[in-house]
Amino acid sequence: MKLFVCENQVLFFENDKIVSPTLKLLHRYPCLLPKMQIDKGGIKYILNGANVMAPGLTSAGGQMDDVKEGTVGKCICI
Repeated sequence: MKLFVCENQVLFFENDKIVSPTLKLLHRYPCLLPKMQIDKGGIKYILNGANVMAPGLTSAGGQMDDVKEGTVGKCICI
């Protein structure tokens, strides 16, 4: 694992050639990555490791930022 540090603060880390921001950085700059919100009924499934499906994002309670088709991302629950 490689860490990217600026002024004694770890901002990013690299694991398996994928660079990701730290949660501390995301808390400070919440608009750094696109946001996806699932509807309330999907929360327990996501927390148990299920994949996010389009119906959970497009139903009432779900929201998506605009992203390019094919964009790869990672789900992080905070």
